[in-house]
Amino acid sequence: MTFGDYVKAIIRAGIMSTTRDEFAANLFNATGAYPTAQTGTVKSWIDKKAPNSYNKYFSHGSVKEDEFIRFLMRWTQRDVEKLQTEFRKETSNKYIDLETTDVDVFYRSMLNQFLTILKFPTLDDQSYHPGDTEPSKNELKAEIATLPTTPSVKHSFYMETKVFGRDAEMEKIDAIFENSNFAIITGIGGIGKSSLALAYAQNLIKNNDDYIVQHIVCCDTDTLNDVVLRLQFEYPSNFDKNEEADIQFEHRVRELQSSRKPTLIIFDNLNKQFTSKCRSNFRRLTEQGHVQFLITSRTPLVFGKGCIIPVEQLSFESLLEIYSYYRFKNPDKHKSYIFERKDILREMFERVGNHTLTIEMLAKLPTRVGQDEFEINTLLARNIKNLPATVEIVKDGIGIENTVIEVLKEIFSISNLTDKEIDIMRNMALIPPTGISKRMFECLTSYSFKEQDSPVESLKKSSWINVDEETFIVTLHPVIAEVIKNIDETKMTHETCRIFFQNLLSGLNHLGKGNHLIEFNEIRDHFLFKLIMPVMEDFTSTIETMEDNPEKFRLAQENFSNYWQVFKDTEEEEARRIAARMNFEEELRDAGVYFDDELDEVEGDFHDEHFYYFYYNEDLF
Repeated sequence: MTFGDYVKAIIRAGIMSTTRDEFAANLFNATGAYPTAQTGTVKSWIDKKAPNSYNKYFSHGSVKEDEFIRFLMRWTQRDVEKLQTEFRKETSNKYIDLETTDVDVFYRSMLNQFLTILKFPTLDDQSYHPGDTEPSKNELKAEIATLPTTPSVKHSFYMETKVFGRDAEMEKIDAIFENSNFAIITGIGGIGKSSLALAYAQNLIKNNDDYIVQHIVCCDTDTLNDVVLRLQFEYPSNFDKNEEADIQFEHRVRELQSSRKPTLIIFDNLNKQFTSKCRSNFRRLTEQGHVQFLITSRTPLVFGKGCIIPVEQLSFESLLEIYSYYRFKNPDKHKSYIFERKDILREMFERVGNHTLTIEMLAKLPTRVGQDEFEINTLLARNIKNLPATVEIVKDGIGIENTVIEVLKEIFSISNLTDKEIDIMRNMALIPPTGISKRMFECLTSYSFKEQDSPVESLKKSSWINVDEETFIVTLHPVIAEVIKNIDETKMTHETCRIFFQNLLSGLNHLGKGNHLIEFNEIRDHFLFKLIMPVMEDFTSTIETMEDNPEKFRLAQENFSNYWQVFKDTEEEEARRIAARMNFEEELRDAGVYFDDELDEVEGDFHDEHFYYFYYNEDLF
């Protein structure tokens, strides 16, 4: 069996959401390859039948056997039956046990086949000699069980980023980490906090080969405990996920204590204010001397100023560098062009508050709309007439962020997005800030990255969406997501949400389960718990003040009716579970929203209109 046959059989099993080449490279690197195997290299081994030179990546003549088993178990979710079905099609199989139901024995046989492909001795050849007794399957299982289980934080940092004019902030992070295990980067949305954190991590890895970096993107509603429970380790976690959150948190702390490599964990966009319990938990986390935490937040949370790095607006020279970088593929060739337009660019930058994300978006406009900087500045001057001449953003605050959102709405208007592009942005505003895979994106939006003149590529080039070409993850900047939710053409309505949820269900059916089920659950939970439920909760609290604030009530009522319609379009059992999880059912009843306890069970498709089990008090609206 060749390495290509081996990888193709695993991918054919359809358990994981990845490409063959990515999986093959990750498999090599997780088991000790040096130098690091690239996807292009493994592609040549799989597709072009190149000579079997891959064993040169293990010059010491062995692989990390326990890491191999952990890696394969995690990526294939221990689905032995599907893997055996695919490997039965390979006539050259020599070692893979196609009959066993014992997970440990099966993965040991997978390791033996891998070692043979590399022309290395199998486990049996290494451990047993002529005259030795053949080990029983129970003995093999016991041997697997004794493999080291010391947890290692998973390295999950792939995003390359470019920053300008942030040397002082980078130095301050270094200085803080000399005396503390955490630092908090603060500033308004879109000012460059995430880019600064990612750039710091990039430099750290370049200068320290042993460092592990894990990057976790947070939702606005995420608490500290929420993101800690999303920490990933290099082996399947063995604790019960149905345990109480406090117990799970303690488990994570113990895992961090047991890990050994120096680690930087980035909690990106963690904005939920810390409670006294969160502060206590965070102190527990930061007691691990080898683990550092770098947090980006729109608020300073609750810590002293000594660990906070405020990110303020950049100098005009740095903003010019940002504009040039995003305006031209080769900025150095266009220095004279930028110099001749310095005055109009200064005026433009001041008009939009010298806001970093906004200036990146402006840099993409000339190519998109076929107008130069003078024409675009004229449009901005005309369209932003109701806003201040300049937007001061040197201090944090919701009002200031709302002004930035209004500026970005005008840039959206100038961009003249097509109907297809608007449809994509409408869907993107509903996904988690962590992003979604390209395959799930195509199912949700019905637009392919491969089609000619793809609207997806147009949005990517215009910086409205981001696509990581290494992980194949599609994301939307949180500030842009907020903008899209506030534009009439793209704001969420009942129909928008209903179609999104149906496409999500259809996507799962199309892609199959496995890792897609995990992604499906993440998107669904974000959609229901992070978008819909907070709006409904706000409505119930607004009822108490509707006489004092009728306008606030009207807006809450409008949002509530749209979101509640989607919520009640869900199966009764699922909706009850959601309401119970949010401790919300009693509040809904108080607001005039009822579960229908009298309805009999209805048979039919999930999308059938007869499955709409709920009603609400029409008099409320």
